[in-house]
Amino acid sequence: MVSQLLFFGCTNQSVETFVGGSTVVSRNEATTTLLFRGHSKYADILRFDVSMIGYFSEKPCPLSNEYLSVFDVRQSIVENNVRTQSTESTSVNNLSFTINGVDAQDIRSQQRTQNLRSIRTGGNPLFGNTVTFSLSRGNSEKENEADNMLRSGSSDTEREITMYVPELVQILSPRVETEQDIMPFCYYRNFILKWNADPKNENGLVIAVEWSGTDIFGKSYGQHIMNVDIITRDNGQAILDNRLFDGIPQGAIARLILIRGNIEVVEDFLNEHGQEEAFRIVAASQATLSFIMVREITII
Repeated sequence: MVSQLLFFGCTNQSVETFVGGSTVVSRNEATTTLLFRGHSKYADILRFDVSMIGYFSEKPCPLSNEYLSVFDVRQSIVENNVRTQSTESTSVNNLSFTINGVDAQDIRSQQRTQNLRSIRTGGNPLFGNTVTFSLSRGNSEKENEADNMLRSGSSDTEREITMYVPELVQILSPRVETEQDIMPFCYYRNFILKWNADPKNENGLVIAVEWSGTDIFGKSYGQHIMNVDIITRDNGQAILDNRLFDGIPQGAIARLILIRGNIEVVEDFLNEHGQEEAFRIVAASQATLSFIMVREITII
């Protein structure tokens, strides 16, 4: 699905390469496999030749709070010790990026005083709502008057994207309510995953199982595995493909990662030098559940 998919802070190791239907090894020796072979909206994240802007919510475990990261081409913003992808552009002067009419960087101060679920931009929630993203560029002082006249009002220097951003995703089952439940034992066959459904979401969800090579016995395998699939229907429940757990041994400490969101690619945007530039506008949320892998059940 994705080259260099960060999963937005889910791991300190970036995954270098995904190839549909095959397994490859990246620069950091992480073995990754993509199971889904059909078309997915999330495939646009593959566009690593363009900068990413927008926002992303992460819930590192079921008992933690959600953390909001804002991606702005003018500055790589890091909040709450969550490391984000650098999206610095070589031409950022006179560039404006707003979310529902609010400057993207101003959302940082708002999130310090409000719960993520109550944060609103331009009077509307960031999740479970139609959100308008605006990208525009003012004229550079270096441009001559003729250039200003030619480019004035041009859609190539101003883009507005309106898209539905799904509800914040939550993992409902396996259920974790107390610290004693925080790392459940999970049998890999016919694994039933439940989450809060969003009937308005037409993009489905990304589901991944990640293993960093450790187990409950203290053994280190020196491996990193990421298996990825797409859940096509956002109806709140799915039986996961057994292959998501391939390569993960008995007793392994692994993580299940669920991502839901929307993405649009802005093409042919003119930067301050009159050169074409593209952007990925992303708005999504991620929920993570750590678990202990059960491959064999012994009845005594």
